[in-house]
Amino acid sequence: MALKIDELDERSEIVRDVIGQPPAWPIRWGSMLIFLIIALAVIMSAIIRYPDTIIGQVQISTTEPPIRITAPVDAQIRKLFVVDGQFVQEGVYIAETRSVASGQSMSKVREVISQVEAFIKNPKPDFVPTNPYLTLGDAQLMFNSLQKDVRDYTSFLRDNYFAEQIKTLESQIADYKSLDGVSKIGKGIKLQNLQQAKERFQAQKLLYKDKVISKFDFFQEESRYNEVKQSFEAARESELENNILITANTRQIKQLRFDAKEQERKLRLNVQQSLLNLKNQMSEWEQKNVFISPIAGKVSYLKRIVDKQYVKAQEELFAIVPADSNYIAIVNVPTTGYGKVAVGQRVQIRLENYPTVQFGVLVGKIRKLSYLANEKTYFAEVMLPKGLTTNYLKTLPYHPEMGGIAEIVTEDLSLLERIFYSIREIFGESFSKRTTVS
Repeated sequence: MALKIDELDERSEIVRDVIGQPPAWPIRWGSMLIFLIIALAVIMSAIIRYPDTIIGQVQISTTEPPIRITAPVDAQIRKLFVVDGQFVQEGVYIAETRSVASGQSMSKVREVISQVEAFIKNPKPDFVPTNPYLTLGDAQLMFNSLQKDVRDYTSFLRDNYFAEQIKTLESQIADYKSLDGVSKIGKGIKLQNLQQAKERFQAQKLLYKDKVISKFDFFQEESRYNEVKQSFEAARESELENNILITANTRQIKQLRFDAKEQERKLRLNVQQSLLNLKNQMSEWEQKNVFISPIAGKVSYLKRIVDKQYVKAQEELFAIVPADSNYIAIVNVPTTGYGKVAVGQRVQIRLENYPTVQFGVLVGKIRKLSYLANEKTYFAEVMLPKGLTTNYLKTLPYHPEMGGIAEIVTEDLSLLERIFYSIREIFGESFSKRTTVS
């Protein structure tokens, strides 16, 4: 029994020695593990960032705002010419409403207008414009008037009335000039005869005074002289008559040419006026019945639109996004957090209808801040360097009504920085309280 008690004492003493001197390796590895955990926590708190954000409503727009196209009157869509998202040039038909005149008919009218415009620049007597059978409604009268005026003008160009009259008069003038040449030769001869007859008469007169010849002989010489003189005067009169006829014909030619130009001018003006009236009528038809792209850009349907659909006056149907515009975001900034917002801050945009998990977010930077006094609202204009391409590298199609939620990152701090700032704030408040008490 005493032996067992001694053995128990020895064992108890051994146990106490073991407990009193634990092995060194667990302590060493345990301390290192705790240090690593603490170091890892510090590193992770420095890496993990927990930014301060301000949330606001956002709408996607462009640097040049889209131009919206509205229905001018209550009408039914006859035909859609472009699809949603299609790029169009300026002046392209987007859609047409139902009317008496169809767009196809008006297209043929435009062809006729182009033909007539070319004809006006270079009139030709054989010009015949396209004369399709068309139903044009209010434009029918203008179209028929243009066709008639063109026919009158080409008929005038083909008609040689003025040209033939002028040609006849010019031929007469040529004849009169030829006759005048002959008359001048005859007149010269008769002038020479007159001078000779005058000299003989003067000589006979002297002889008669001297009683050398009889009175009868003198009268005969005087009669011959008067006949020669009368013949010369007749030649002069004929020359004057020729000159008068030449002058009269020349004047008549000038008048005919003036009348021809004046009539052509009036006929040309009639065509131009009819052309202008038809263009104005077509413009009025287009304003009432056609949706036309005012600029080059991408067409965006503002609602579901199909053929034969009825639309109301002033209803917004389409928008044209300018081709050379960049995408921007307009953020409605809450007044409570506006003081923390600054130019250059990063913005993350989550768009409606595009789940963030699937599509990602748009990323941009604030470019400009503004305040609308009338609405008492702050706005931030955000530039999107990558356009509508998200951080998941997915490009989203643009629609004028695109909106969503914007997160403005005001302070991008790590978790460690936040802990440090919290501790500093606590000590700062304690110091302030002690200072106040003292």
